[in-house]
Amino acid sequence: MSRFVRKTKGYDIKQVFADENFSSCPICGTGTPEWLTSYKYRGLLKYYLFKCSHCASVLSISEADATGWSYTNASVYGKMKSKDGKEARTNYIRVEEIGLDIRDPLLLRLEKREIPMEELKNYRKTIE
Repeated sequence: MSRFVRKTKGYDIKQVFADENFSSCPICGTGTPEWLTSYKYRGLLKYYLFKCSHCASVLSISEADATGWSYTNASVYGKMKSKDGKEARTNYIRVEEIGLDIRDPLLLRLEKREIPMEELKNYRKTIE
């Protein structure tokens, strides 16, 4: 698995993305989690990884989605996204791992699935 690091000084696109888009963990519901970040390559794409400091769940997003490179079919990343049947201007988050403390079967079924970011953010509200 990738090595996760804590927030550092200076600009880090992974950390900025996590802080701006996940004010609370969509898995455990912790408000203002300290996101640990890392990255990995899957095929030709680079993925940013975010690990919740409270529940240890890991989320990922492609660099192309996080930076907006995949928002148009004129880009290679946009063509790859549309080939998979995804909407161009929608960010997709993959739930890589669910923390060991999470027992809710509705949350456990998200593991290894990729869903739209807004749907994941609202998912916790629908099961409460």
